[in-house]
Amino acid sequence: MPGQARRGGVVWLAILLAVVGSLGGVQAGLGPPLPQEQPAVRVRMEARRAAATITSTFTIVNGTDAEVREVYIAGKVPAGTDFAGVVATPEGSGFRGFEAAGTSLQAAVWLAERIPAHSSLGPFTYRVTLTGDAVTAASQVWVRWQAPSEGTVVSPLVAP
Repeated sequence: MPGQARRGGVVWLAILLAVVGSLGGVQAGLGPPLPQEQPAVRVRMEARRAAATITSTFTIVNGTDAEVREVYIAGKVPAGTDFAGVVATPEGSGFRGFEAAGTSLQAAVWLAERIPAHSSLGPFTYRVTLTGDAVTAASQVWVRWQAPSEGTVVSPLVAP
């Protein structure tokens, strides 16, 4: 009987290894690593500096099979900067205004009714100017949508 239990354990181990292998392996050398998925909705962003002005440009990419609707978009205005204005607002969205001035939440805010499936909305562009002793500042975008289900994505910090 002990030999049968050992063979049963070996069979289960072989099955487990076969399943793991069919899933693309694991980092422990059982095959190639699983690909890193990008978020289904994501933000592509860049920032450029000219003298004391930083221009941030971003596009929201919807890689899902569903349209996202009722979209709130906030381009953070970093500490050590003043909001200088909006340069570009894509068709299908509207600039709501500069909100929460003087707080850590200050942002250029846009609203959009929808971003179709497998599509993008952009470019959005806004400018800030460095103030006081600030040498540079990093920009960031926060996106929130209500439908088909609630979701949020935040861009990484982007410095010029």
